[in-house]
Amino acid sequence: MRDTARSILAADGLILTREHPRLRTTLLRMTRTGELTRLLPGVFAESGRVHVELWLQAVCRWCPQGVLHHSTALAFWFEESPRIPIRLAGPVPREPRKGIQFTRRPVPPEYQLRGRVNVVTAGYAAVELAATDDGQALTRVLRQGLVAAEALPDLIDSLRGTPGQATRRRIVTSCYRNPWSFAELRLHQVLMQAGITGWVANPRLVVAGHVVYPDVYFAAQRLIVEFDGFETHRDLMSFRRDRERQNALVLADYRVLRVIWEHVMERPDYVVATVRQALAGDR
Repeated sequence: MRDTARSILAADGLILTREHPRLRTTLLRMTRTGELTRLLPGVFAESGRVHVELWLQAVCRWCPQGVLHHSTALAFWFEESPRIPIRLAGPVPREPRKGIQFTRRPVPPEYQLRGRVNVVTAGYAAVELAATDDGQALTRVLRQGLVAAEALPDLIDSLRGTPGQATRRRIVTSCYRNPWSFAELRLHQVLMQAGITGWVANPRLVVAGHVVYPDVYFAAQRLIVEFDGFETHRDLMSFRRDRERQNALVLADYRVLRVIWEHVMERPDYVVATVRQALAGDR
């Protein structure tokens, strides 16, 4: 029986008494001798070989109807270590377990990916988290192409009736224009709150051989508004590319305004007045 258990562990990494009831006594004996570690009720792994992904697999095997969601799902998509507690959602209630936060909520199947780890899509998790993080995760998944802005209305509707939905809807609506960073999101909010229209975010432009994705672009006025962050100029190469990009835009007769974090957060009136002046044609 021990050899059978070891063979299953070698192939799968986990062994469940639910799937192998005849091995129940053997698994308990191997746990007492330190050969196995009991991760969850009825879920065992070889001692010394437990890693983050195996722990997540154990959670999903322990609750097969459940799915990893919220910050745990985003950690999975971003290839980061998840924070404790592990966030799990599902239609069937489960007994509380240390290190696991269970939410009784069915997740629409179109927003689930099932395999060795059952996890919600990155877009679903980011929209869900928007109720508490001001949209920071959502702008990140938009930038990485893990969700399209066009999918956001259906995603927000899928969470109807959940806590924080009013805040979530306000934040997600601000993301319909496809911001690629939290700073861009705040810039978009400043423009929308001022009633400034006629712009798009991050369109693809080809200018003198340079591919450019302007943060905010007013096509009719050939006006671009760029957010400058210190982190985008971490080295000489990125600083040089940014200058060359700026020169290409100016030579192609685009007008470029540049704003920084302090403008957007502390002086939004300055941003609004500057953009309006540029739109009026006053250089």
